[in-house]
Amino acid sequence: MYINIVHYYERYSKGRGMESLSTRRAQARDEQRRQTSEDILDAALQLFISEGYGAVTMRGIAARVGCSPGNLYHYFPGKNEIFLALRDQGFELFREYQARTRDITDSVARLRAHAAAYLRFAMEQPRHYELMFLMPAVDPESIPADMMERSRRSLDLLRSDLRACMADGAMREWDVDVAAIGMWSQLHGFASLLLRRRLALHTSLSDDRLAEELVAFMFAHIPLTSKEEGS
Repeated sequence: MYINIVHYYERYSKGRGMESLSTRRAQARDEQRRQTSEDILDAALQLFISEGYGAVTMRGIAARVGCSPGNLYHYFPGKNEIFLALRDQGFELFREYQARTRDITDSVARLRAHAAAYLRFAMEQPRHYELMFLMPAVDPESIPADMMERSRRSLDLLRSDLRACMADGAMREWDVDVAAIGMWSQLHGFASLLLRRRLALHTSLSDDRLAEELVAFMFAHIPLTSKEEGS
């Protein structure tokens, strides 16, 4: 009986060891695949920004990564799918910036922080911002529904903040879609000029200070209700 128990234990331990080794190998393969995907996306982002979408080829991306074009197709069917993955990645990053404003309870302060977060994202993630908002848009029909839904959440969050301001009586009632598009348009204009260095010749302010002042200027002119109107 003792011999049988020892024999069973040895077989069990050996089997567990083989299973553990197999699991580690699978994890290593998954990690390598994840890292290669990131390398492909990083290389493609650099090329899209420096050369433009039309000039980038799968062969060029593969050369930048250091792999064969055939191997690249094991990860992405084509450059449009790579572009869309980068776009989706950019909106995920942007949502992280938006999330930092969610704990602010005052509706106007939260909306103002949201505006500042948009400019901060543009300045700190300029390549993703350019790909998302400045490069020629891809055909909307080519964007998978789940990706389109994730990108819309960012504007939906701005709508929500605007509705909160109106509900609190801090902002005049306005068509929330128009208000959201109008505010986004102003922020996008500021961000585009900042990133294109079109403002550097016209002000001595640093980019950070200028972004703060631009948000302050915008909030001085949006239709917030005054104390006199609320009394």
